[in-house]
Amino acid sequence: MAPKVTGAWHGMVYGETEQNGPAVLDALTGKDKEASSGAAPYWTDGRYAVTDNKIVPVRG
Repeated sequence: MAPKVTGAWHGMVYGETEQNGPAVLDALTGKDKEASSGAAPYWTDGRYAVTDNKIVPVRG
């Protein structure tokens, strides 16, 4: 199922699906990069990410 893309950062594509929630995909392969991302940010600087309702620190 293709996610609704919300953003991209350093080879990762962030998005959301109606059934499974947030997703992080590898930009080159399209495969899941993280199974349970917890958020689909619209913007990130690598330290913090902005979602539709909060600002969260980025795990690294």
